[in-house]
Amino acid sequence: MLFSVGILGTVGVGILVSLMAAIRGADRREDGVEVEARLVTAVEVVRAESFDYVPCVGDPIAVADTYTLALTGVLPVEDAISVAVTDVTFWDGSTLVPGCGSVPPDTLQWVTLEATRGTTTASAVVSKLPGTVVP
Repeated sequence: MLFSVGILGTVGVGILVSLMAAIRGADRREDGVEVEARLVTAVEVVRAESFDYVPCVGDPIAVADTYTLALTGVLPVEDAISVAVTDVTFWDGSTLVPGCGSVPPDTLQWVTLEATRGTTTASAVVSKLPGTVVP
């Protein structure tokens, strides 16, 4: 009898652990979908002609910070998903360069966006020109 109770207890605990793992997996997948959806929204916002182009003058980190600040004023902030511009590289006429030194202020930019919730992260790169929608 005691042996049967032990077996049933072990089986019951195994089933509960399996259910908890399935629920956690579903939550993580849902987080991933929501993070990716927010990233897509951010990409569309940056690509839009109405989203101000930040010219390349001085520090490229300041350009990224300016874009991030502009995004926080446009994107919703619920669900603890943060969106930031993590990098901006600039076209100098023949290649992408990380700094503003040798490029004209209104050059093509590659803007790297990153959306994060907890440990779930998604990123995308968007091209940006002043006053145009770039595909």
